[in-house]
Amino acid sequence: MSSTMLPLLWFGRKAVDPNHIIRLEADRNYTLFFFLDGSKTLMSHTLAFYEGALPPHFIRVHKSHYVNTEHVKNLGSRLRSELELNNGKRIPIARRRWKVLKDFAKTL
Repeated sequence: MSSTMLPLLWFGRKAVDPNHIIRLEADRNYTLFFFLDGSKTLMSHTLAFYEGALPPHFIRVHKSHYVNTEHVKNLGSRLRSELELNNGKRIPIARRRWKVLKDFAKTL
């Protein structure tokens, strides 16, 4: 986890530390947030709405997915085009996003 203090994201009246978010998934005009404790929250905004509020360690890997790179366990091969999170969930990587993700992985 990052030692720097990040701004909180607000879900109605509930504030959430972005470090507790594993990933975001688009569902049409809604966004589903997945948290470390296994809970989920559905919000009535698109992924683009949250883009500016997310810290830099969140990367859009697909048109429907943002991931918290602190929770990435394994970056698959380019042929496989997916990554694995610490919780075992596999997320597809878009061809156009592969280079950005690979460059980010080099900085770790």
